Amino acid sequence: MEDCGTYLAHLRQTAPLVQDITNYVAMNVMADVMLATVASPNMVHAIEEAAEFAAFSHARTITIETLSTPWARSMLASAKQAGISGTPWVLDPVAAGATAFRSISLPPRGRRTCPPLSPKPSGAGRLSSNCAESRQQMPR
Repeated sequence: MEDCGTYLAHLRQTAPLVQDITNYVAMNVMADVMLATVASPNMVHAIEEAAEFAAFSHARTITIETLSTPWARSMLASAKQAGISGTPWVLDPVAAGATAFRSISLPPRGRRTCPPLSPKPSGAGRLSSNCAESRQQMPR
């Protein structure tokens, strides 16, 4: 897969189920973009289901823009499950490190040196599964 057209064709052929944990403002845009490429977006962010859904989804996106403790727990649980399942995920670390809460809530991409694949200008990148380990201590 050398060019964008090949990637898009592969995406359309597989129609992946994508878990998206992002803020309310970006949810609609993310859903529209994914639907335009025939991916199946799911805005599953409740802690009660985030890891369970992550176990069978094909990919996930995590944006820490509008952060809260319940969403941070969901993000970390989903990232941990991505590592267990070996599925790709994208982290968009908006304002990472700006506050102590953002620093401890950040999924592993922001805390470890991991080789990002297909980096985005915002600093997000698709991660290899060996870098998708969750924190041992989640925010309270």
